[in-house]
Amino acid sequence: MRIDFIKVHGLGNDLILVDAVDRPEVLAFPGWSSLASAWCARHTGIGADGVLLLGPGRAGADYTLRIINADGSEAGMCGNGLRCVARHLAEERGAGEGWRTVRTCSTLVRARAIRSPEGFDTATVELGVPSARPDQVPVLAPDALRVELPSDVRRAWADWWSLAGADPAIACVSVGNPHAVVFVRQVDRVPLDLAGPELERHPLFPEGTNVHFVEPRGPGSARVRSWERGAGVTQACGSGACASVVAGVLRGVVARACDVELPGGMLRVQWDDESGRVSMTGAAVVVFRGNVGIPAR
Repeated sequence: MRIDFIKVHGLGNDLILVDAVDRPEVLAFPGWSSLASAWCARHTGIGADGVLLLGPGRAGADYTLRIINADGSEAGMCGNGLRCVARHLAEERGAGEGWRTVRTCSTLVRARAIRSPEGFDTATVELGVPSARPDQVPVLAPDALRVELPSDVRRAWADWWSLAGADPAIACVSVGNPHAVVFVRQVDRVPLDLAGPELERHPLFPEGTNVHFVEPRGPGSARVRSWERGAGVTQACGSGACASVVAGVLRGVVARACDVELPGGMLRVQWDDESGRVSMTGAAVVVFRGNVGIPAR
């Protein structure tokens, strides 16, 4: 069986998009976990942070989306990927600038591409209403917004903790997937490849967590570096940027409209006061198209 794919990225968070809306045999392929790992390998595969598998609508949504991380695990949300899906729907499936609903394994979101003179190179994704309830993150703590850093993590982070000016209380938020936000004074002093894994699979988080180090730079601006669950260090995490702003608003360090600087570029995040929904606007880029064979099973 041969499959067409599109290599896309949102601010450097690169993904492999497969449109299987009209191909049930592709959706039914049982080996997507191992296949995604092989495709995402940087030196022997296509190379990506994850795979996006777009399917037909169900349960009130226009489309469905499976999000498979580079390690083969399934994710509930990928904001950068959803912006790229919005561009694909605008260019290939006639959506234009209209809103379309997409159901992931964890939530229902809205997405639309924005036309510019260069085409549909920007998109907005509305992730819905975030939650800071411990059981919905989930995190094993009485107060999700002020979770004491576990002592074993504190010891592992001892060499850089004070240099980065890190807050000892983690803020945990769900935007369809779990996020742990650590506020710091100097985000560049965080050794992300060492710091991220210590929290990602800590027993404090029953389903694991994405980990973000956030440097507020005034009410309307913040810098964020992310370690993504199942993918590791990425150039950008869209849902993480949204979770970081939500946590920052609840902790009183950023405003509801905030420009988030990520290593891969800028995102505009807005948390609407009336509806309670959080959204992001940023780039959606097509890199190249290809076709690859997979075993028929």
